[in-house]
Amino acid sequence: MEIQIQTPRLDIEKALYVIAAIVGLIFIVKLIKQISYKIGSEIPDYVPSTGMNLTYNRDTYKTMANQLYNAMNGCFTDESTIYDVLKRLKTKDDWIYLKRIFGKRKATKRCLFDSFKGGTLEEWLYEDLDRGERRKVNEILSRIGVSI
Repeated sequence: MEIQIQTPRLDIEKALYVIAAIVGLIFIVKLIKQISYKIGSEIPDYVPSTGMNLTYNRDTYKTMANQLYNAMNGCFTDESTIYDVLKRLKTKDDWIYLKRIFGKRKATKRCLFDSFKGGTLEEWLYEDLDRGERRKVNEILSRIGVSI
């Protein structure tokens, strides 16, 4: 007499679909996070001509945004560069466009106890400057009707 042991048949195909769906979902979530972070950092290829009162061309705003980023990225902040760049702004639209050009930037040079991972220009300024330095930035920006 022969004994046959029957094991429940696993539907391998369904299991593979479930695994693929989970992996796909993880991939989509990571992709959405990357895209949402980059959306704010995209630099438009043009200086809008629809009513913005801009003082400089696009490359000048890119240079100013990079100067601000370099002044704040790292353990030490170069406040004088921040003040000098912001003093160059002549209109509220200059500020708006500079923020747009700056976008969202990651902190690549972090200090030992620094938890700041990056963000918008205003987030960088708030994170890197103390109260007195922010007050000075607000004094500079008040000439064009802006504050942080």
